[in-house]
Amino acid sequence: MADRQPDLLRTAGALIWRGDPKNPLVAVINRTKKNDWCLPKGKLDPGEHLIAAGFREAVEETGLKMTFGRWLTTVKYRKKGWKRRTDYWAAHSPEGDFVQNSEVNRLHWKTLDEAERLLTESRDAPVVRAFEARTAVTKVLIMAVHGTLEGGDDGWQGKGRIRPLDARGLWQADRLHGVLNAYRPSYVVAGQSERCRQTLGPYATEQGLGIRNEKLLTKKDFEPNCALRMIHTTMEAGECAVVCGYRQPVEDTLKLLLAARNVDDEKIELFPGAFVVVHYTEKKIISLERYLN
Repeated sequence: MADRQPDLLRTAGALIWRGDPKNPLVAVINRTKKNDWCLPKGKLDPGEHLIAAGFREAVEETGLKMTFGRWLTTVKYRKKGWKRRTDYWAAHSPEGDFVQNSEVNRLHWKTLDEAERLLTESRDAPVVRAFEARTAVTKVLIMAVHGTLEGGDDGWQGKGRIRPLDARGLWQADRLHGVLNAYRPSYVVAGQSERCRQTLGPYATEQGLGIRNEKLLTKKDFEPNCALRMIHTTMEAGECAVVCGYRQPVEDTLKLLLAARNVDDEKIELFPGAFVVVHYTEKKIISLERYLN
């Protein structure tokens, strides 16, 4: 008997919006081949992260410039014998024109009610309702743990701060690069070590951004109060930022941040390559999204 193959097909997409956050317009596209109205979405490329795939598909199908915001919801259904699961994120595109392409021939900007009525498949309507129910405009802080390391648990004989990523860690850094393209952080902070700089290096190099070294994000130099002040200062600057450090300092700093912002205690357990997307406003933390990588 042939091996049974997994029957879950993962896809990702975006609800693109512009205009007044209280009365936004959202993009609904018409796919040429199927002649249906839907939200931009598509399949993952091999090894691609869901966030990166959703961003890439949204850009390819619309030609719009956009920045990702909050995760919205998951749509599950079955088609042609496959279980399908599509995750959607909000994406802000304040200006720019639709670019017709081989897959999509029309894009209409609609109010939320109009968009829900225009969508061909009723299963897509919860995405619009999820956007309507959430805070549309948030600031973003991404906190990441460096990727996996050369030498295993006991195989590295050199100084810890020059220990590099292994092949999987470099792959994780490349996947994170795709994710960061969706959020476009302009402020990049890495623990003072080779592993953290390598994790953020692909993104920073492509964007022409410098990487600020921060020793508080390493295990040896972590100091709780100073680390919390550093994160508060980063958030108060108002720029989208990505911070990469050792696992324990990142976990502990997140816990301190949640406690300081009066967020109910949440279990924070991260792994090499994992990251957390913190959505916040000036007054409070809105949500935390945890992702493996």
